[in-house]
Amino acid sequence: MKPIIFVSPAREEEYAFLFQHETHISPAQLQKCLDDGRVLMARVDGQPAGWLRWSLFWDSVPFMSMLGLGAGTALTHAWEADMKKAMYPFVLTSTSQDEYAQHFYVRLGYRAVGGFTPPGDPLELILAKEL
Repeated sequence: MKPIIFVSPAREEEYAFLFQHETHISPAQLQKCLDDGRVLMARVDGQPAGWLRWSLFWDSVPFMSMLGLGAGTALTHAWEADMKKAMYPFVLTSTSQDEYAQHFYVRLGYRAVGGFTPPGDPLELILAKEL
């Protein structure tokens, strides 16, 4: 079944799903993202199936911070459409050079535009896509 994409959790089980699986930021910070409308969720067959969290890089460029679990392509396309409608000319994301995710993003039209090396970690690739 095709994923249904929506902004922020609408049901209690969706909140529980998100807070259980989104472990990259604190619960308080996740709640702020939810309050700011910066979380998209996917539902498949009526069940939570994945999420996308975003922020603004330099307070002006949409940056996909986290793409979690399933429905990644549908979530990314929905987010890009929202950002295009909001008149942003491009979006950014990043991934470690040793993760398969970089190939996923390239298939979706992103291209590497730079990177940096956090202490003790591999190169973090910055990827951009014009909308």
